[in-house]
Amino acid sequence: MSFNALLLQSVTKELSQFLIGARVEKVHQPENSTITIELRLPGENHYLLLSTHPELGRIHLTDNRFENPLSPSGFCMLLRKHLEKYRFDSISAIPLERIVRLDFSREEDFGRTRNKKSLVLEIMGRHSNLILLDDNGIIIDSLNRIDETKSRVRQILPKLKYTLPPAQKKEDPKNITEEKLAWYLSLADLTQLPRVLVKNIAGLSPDLAHQLLAAVEDPKNATTLLKALHDLINLADQGLLVPKIDNDQLIFYPNGEGSVNAVLDRFYTNAFYSDKLKHGKQHLLSTLNVHLEKVEKKLSLRNDALEKALSAEEYRKKGDLLTASLYQLEKGANKAHVPDYYEEGQPLVVIELDPRLTPNENAQSYYKRYAKARSALKNLDTLLAETESEFNYLSEMKGLIEAAKDLADLAALHDELVKESWLAQKKIKSVTKQKSKDPTSGPRHYLSPSGIEIVVGRNNKQNDLIRRQSSGDYWWFHTQKIPGAHVILKSSNPEEDDLLTAANLAALFSRGSEDSLVIVDSARVKHVRKPTGAKPGFVLYDNERTYMIKPYLNLLDKLQTP
Repeated sequence: MSFNALLLQSVTKELSQFLIGARVEKVHQPENSTITIELRLPGENHYLLLSTHPELGRIHLTDNRFENPLSPSGFCMLLRKHLEKYRFDSISAIPLERIVRLDFSREEDFGRTRNKKSLVLEIMGRHSNLILLDDNGIIIDSLNRIDETKSRVRQILPKLKYTLPPAQKKEDPKNITEEKLAWYLSLADLTQLPRVLVKNIAGLSPDLAHQLLAAVEDPKNATTLLKALHDLINLADQGLLVPKIDNDQLIFYPNGEGSVNAVLDRFYTNAFYSDKLKHGKQHLLSTLNVHLEKVEKKLSLRNDALEKALSAEEYRKKGDLLTASLYQLEKGANKAHVPDYYEEGQPLVVIELDPRLTPNENAQSYYKRYAKARSALKNLDTLLAETESEFNYLSEMKGLIEAAKDLADLAALHDELVKESWLAQKKIKSVTKQKSKDPTSGPRHYLSPSGIEIVVGRNNKQNDLIRRQSSGDYWWFHTQKIPGAHVILKSSNPEEDDLLTAANLAALFSRGSEDSLVIVDSARVKHVRKPTGAKPGFVLYDNERTYMIKPYLNLLDKLQTP
């Protein structure tokens, strides 16, 4: 996934072919690590994205429109002050490094002077940075300031002269000889070759090295490997190195077609959403787990209390036996051996005593414990049922969060937890809105193979809603014994393929979506009922039909929507 130096060279070349001369209209900072620059050309606007994300650092044009914060950051305001209305003059990548420089200028004093500024994007993992320079190469400011406490070698601070990071001691792939490459190849076996190439040859990332070696018939043949490497470099220098997207990876062999910026926008948009979804899940789950632990502890305490309450009769019995034998007891004893008048033969039983109390006070203590236990028992059944309901609900929500497929799913689950008072009223931060797509928090809608509408709830509130709004003869689906979405197939007489499709959707939108086999129950809606007072999403059902489903992960790409 890394944005390697050759890819950066190709992006830079393509950008320089049609963006030079554009005017900076606006600068935004939708995320801490993301800057977008709106560039105006005659009759069209382009949006350039620069990211210092530790894993998704990159630069490319984007068709996405970000939702920006109401109050821009200080660095964003600084970029607006220094770059808006400036002309985009040039862009250049440092050869074989992941560093790119963008130059801007603006005429002042009625054209007599030209004020120049530069942006330098350094894509270096967790050390990535975006730096604003004046025309003398002096740092105006940076997204991440680096002082002596962070680096004794190179500081990035206002008023310092900008210098490039220390050069890595690697071979230039343009100049390396076959003999030198052959020597490097001789240092390791086939499994270690990618690491050897990355360590010794500039411009290569681990994934690119793997693909380079896989593209040649004999990875140990320096001649064919060097030719393949030079082919890559030549494509990058012309702006024609265009990867393909396959299984969430950028594939460089064979070379793709079209715009490298467009490919990267598609790839990194998906990666960006996946990253936001991952961290959004982690945030919700960490909060939910705190509640689950508390409810679990409360459940344990109430179960213990119930167990004690159920021994109420034993307390009364001990009080009776002590009262009947008071004349035999003395204060200060730890135990009393008294006859059990409730058993045949009146065997002696041992009763624990408090030596600080008189025999009569010990008997009264047992009566008080009996009364307290009886009183507690009246409420414990209700309290225990409420706590079990809370625990089951939170466990269900945890499963739904883990099964969430996108940010809209997560937002719907977040809203439900807020409405159920498990979370404070605070919305998940909105992220990119894809062009011509309007993400909604409503239920999902699909069409079965024969064109029947299938509705999938995103949270428990929606699960209840789609069931209530459905005809009693429609079909309802849900995974058996694991959290998941409720699915409604809106037909009273569907084909078998329609039923299987709905069952597969229930499996996909459940915590078992990555399991090899998922059990899904189905019943007509009229056989599905919600008990009075039950938590959202909880239902009982009968007359069910059970499916053994192997989740088909590509199903969503094949189904049409209404």
